[in-house]
Amino acid sequence: MKGRTYRYFEGDPLYPFGHGLVHTRFLYSDLRLDHAEVGSGDAFEASVAVRNVGRVAGAEVVQLYARHVAPRLPQARQQLRGFERVFLAPGEEKRIAFRLTPGTTSRTTMGTRAASRSSLASTRAQAGASSRDIRETARVRVR
Repeated sequence: MKGRTYRYFEGDPLYPFGHGLVHTRFLYSDLRLDHAEVGSGDAFEASVAVRNVGRVAGAEVVQLYARHVAPRLPQARQQLRGFERVFLAPGEEKRIAFRLTPGTTSRTTMGTRAASRSSLASTRAQAGASSRDIRETARVRVR
């Protein structure tokens, strides 16, 4: 899959995965992880604050991606792990939470999906409006 889909493509796409049209502006801030370190099979929560800083009400699809930092085995650049549509009035802010388990990210080897627990060192959680519009990042160490 090298060079294909948002997970492996290194170039500059015309429309990135998750791209959408909005009529207002949203500010992402304060991406928090409830643990600084987890086991590869342990779940953790990532949450991000999203505020409508525009003049009209609107909807935003908040997307959370995971990216392994320095993996020992070949991995995707990033993987969509959660998304949620949020409707916000002008000036309104909400915190959106996602539950992740680093070890459940799998890779495809010769057509078979295999858990890559041994390939993890740390995971970067990335929140944004598309795969190329990442607004907040945080890192969790995986033991």
